[in-house]
Amino acid sequence: MKKIKKSENKKSKLQAKLEDDGKTLMGIGKIKTPGFKQKLAKIWNLKKKFFSEHDKDKKKLLKKEINKLEWKLIEVTLKKQGNEKALDKLKNIKKIKQKMLA
Repeated sequence: MKKIKKSENKKSKLQAKLEDDGKTLMGIGKIKTPGFKQKLAKIWNLKKKFFSEHDKDKKKLLKKEINKLEWKLIEVTLKKQGNEKALDKLKNIKKIKQKMLA
């Protein structure tokens, strides 16, 4: 019974964090880039699925898709802002992260 309570508490905390993340993401949706809001909505939906999914393989696939979309949004935002220096740093970080996960 205690394990179920802990699991429910953990799930509600994760859902609250997800809602906060969604508000933050939607707040930056003012950027006028084609498909930006759709990508944000897709990330939001994928995160909901991720937190409600129990199958490890499906969670892994969802996480990969979420990460891919988040990186893409960051890149699009930096390009739109003309921040080439930050874009170059981002590409280096992305390479390092991929090497670590490989």
